Amino acid sequence: MLPEPTFNSVLMLGAILLATGAGGLFVRRSATGRMLSLMLALNAVSLVLVAGDRYFGTSTGRLTAALVLFLGLACAAVVVVAVTARGARDSERE
Repeated sequence: MLPEPTFNSVLMLGAILLATGAGGLFVRRSATGRMLSLMLALNAVSLVLVAGDRYFGTSTGRLTAALVLFLGLACAAVVVVAVTARGARDSERE
């Protein structure tokens, strides 16, 4: 059985994921790549919120993490609609 991860190790993992997602936002050019990088950064925030919730014994971290994930889902839906609409416009021009 694996040992329980410490709060500091979860914070470090969250920081690494957040830095990777933020770096991907600057490096990627396509909308899909940026969306994936944004989702990675939002998942890092959710991980830290849930870890803080477990460490401090409150329930607000889980609720806030769910809100952050729903916000990311809404952002992904907007990007998908925008890319689909742009593809439809480009196909009409041909």
